[in-house]
Amino acid sequence: NKAEKVGVLVGLFVDRDGLEDVVAEMLESSNLLFATTFAQKAGYLEHLPNCVGCYQGATSPEVLDATEGADILL
Repeated sequence: NKAEKVGVLVGLFVDRDGLEDVVAEMLESSNLLFATTFAQKAGYLEHLPNCVGCYQGATSPEVLDATEGADILL
């Protein structure tokens, strides 16, 4: 794989499946840029410096770059 830019979009299933701690640890240790979905609005993650905001389609350039501009989006 030649992916250079990895982003993360944290969605509703993180909470539903009880993965809050796993996702928080991954984001803290990897420092990957991430956004949350409007439905998720993960307040427990938004304090992290690598959080670019809430993804709602055409939003801020930072959110779009981290999500739609990523080579791989987790």
